[in-house]
Order: sequence, then C-alpha cells, then structure tokens
Amino acid sequence: MPKISIIMVNWNGKFYLKPCLDSIAEQTFKDFELIFIDNNSTDDSVDFVKKNYSFARVVKLKTNKGLLGGNHEGLKYTKGNYIFFLNNDTVLDKNCLMEIFKAVQTKEISRKYTFFAPKIIFINKTLLNSVGIMPYNDGTAKDIGIFEDANNYTEQFEIFGPMGSASIYSRKVLEKIRSHGKYFDENYFGYYDDTDLDFRLRWIGEKALYLPKAIVYHHGNASFKKTGKTALYHSNKNKILNFVRNYPTSILIKNLPVFIIRQIISIVYYLVQFNFSPIAGKIKAIRLLPQYIRLRNENLRKNIKNVKNVERFIVYKDTIKSIIGKVKPLSQD
Repeated sequence: MPKISIIMVNWNGKFYLKPCLDSIAEQTFKDFELIFIDNNSTDDSVDFVKKNYSFARVVKLKTNKGLLGGNHEGLKYTKGNYIFFLNNDTVLDKNCLMEIFKAVQTKEISRKYTFFAPKIIFINKTLLNSVGIMPYNDGTAKDIGIFEDANNYTEQFEIFGPMGSASIYSRKVLEKIRSHGKYFDENYFGYYDDTDLDFRLRWIGEKALYLPKAIVYHHGNASFKKTGKTALYHSNKNKILNFVRNYPTSILIKNLPVFIIRQIISIVYYLVQFNFSPIAGKIKAIRLLPQYIRLRNENLRKNIKNVKNVERFIVYKDTIKSIIGKVKPLSQD
C-alpha cells in the first residue's frame, strides 16, 4: 500500500505535463501512487501520459467535472494514508515527497496537524507563490508570501490552511468532513475551493502546518486564465458562498456592510466594462444562499466550540482600503 497518493486533475494541460510528470518520476521517495484524472481533454493528454508514464493510473472522464469533481473521482482510486492534491502545472523538487513523508511520520507533528502546505515557488524559482492561505475579514483571501523572495519562510509554522495547487491531507481528516459521499463542494468548481476546505477543517478543530523543505514550483492557472470568463464567474460566486457559509457570526455581522458595498462597487465596475460573467456568478451565489445558510447553521450547531480555531487566523483589513483600495482587482481577491 503506497504511503502517499497523488491526485492530479487535467483538462487540456498537455503543455505542462512532461516537466510535471518527469519531476514525479524522479522523486527520491518512491512509495507513492499517481492518480491522473482527465476531464475529457481534446489535446491528446491521455495518450501522452499512457505512453510515457506507466506508473500513472489514468482515468478519463466523459465530461469536464472541474477540479473538484475530478478530485472526487481521484479519491475513489487512492490507497495512501496521505492525499497530495497537485495541479498539473507544477514541478516538484526531487525531495518533495521525502520531506512530506518525513514530516507526517514525526509523532509531534502527526499528533497535532492533519493537513499541510508545501513551499510553493513560482516557476522562475525566485519568487514565492504561497506558503499557505490567509483569510481576510471581508471575505477575501491571500496567499502568504506571494511575490516575496523565495528564500524567505525557512521554518515550519502553523497556518490557516494550504493553497489548493499543492496541498496534503491525511485520509482520516478528509473522512471527517465527508458528506453524502463528497469531500469538496462541487458548486465551487474552482477558485476559493481551497479556502472553503480549509475553513471546514478548521471548524472541526483540525490544524495545518507549513513544510518549508517540501518544495513545489508552480506556473499558475494552466486550465484557465485568472481574468478569463470562467475564472471571473467562479471567483465572484465563490467569495459570496464562502463568506456566508464559513465566517464566524461575529465577524460576518461586523463586516457584512463592507462586504455588500464591495459587491455593489464590483457590479458597477463590471457593468461599465460590459463584463457580465462575474455578475452572473454573483447572481448564481444569491440563488444558492438559502442552501448555504442552512449549511452554515448546521455547522454552527455542531462546531461552535471550535470558533477560536477559525477566528484567530482571520486578518482584519482597513475598512476604507477594503471598500475602495483595489477597485480593478476585485475579481482576483
């Protein structure tokens, strides 16, 4: 039985696959499996992987189920005690899996932490992409360390949770949040799905650790550009769902006026730009609100005792800056 199961979801990402899969094949730690889920690509990705990487278990889906649907499919085939969700536009340092395994085998770590973030560096190897996620009080979130020197953050420390591009979870902790056979909320499709998962694990009392010696290099957004229609639709939808479902009541009430004002400003901005995808995303979120209010209430009934485990990681923005500080990048917060 493999110690680590890697799940990689692909959609027309053949351009990135060779360096990514080569780096997996060259790992110094060999006790792993790779589950390669293809979302009905049309770029010959599947044949390329089957021909060149016999260690990969390839599953081709008949439709594009998105990142989260693909992850759900991948989990059906995994056998490892730890699940490593890895984007197809990444390259692993040769010792990445070894460093992950060494950390999770340390008793002091495994007793306290159940999910982990590697050190994610942009593919140019000079700037950091993420060492973890930092949620803000206004419903947005930021990658810790982004665009800082890649030599920073050399020590382990507790984080709110990992970025979705490369994230490690114990199988046991994923089972704790499984509902109706699902681990992820597929309404998200992509964007803020990692923040949602981290919130839900925090709410049940779990903790995350940053692993500075487990290094991943990342291109970013291989399947769709950050400012593309798909990205704008889902990011605008998911910010609303995430804020309503996951934020502690005291923070939600205090910051709701700012949150609403931000939404109004962004709607005006997109209308002026004749960009209707993000507005459609917001409308979809509003339609889903009754469902997410029920999910919120259910969570609070079960897990209110763990509210401090969530609150202590939420960072407060200046109110004025939150409202008008970044009008154009609203879609990317």
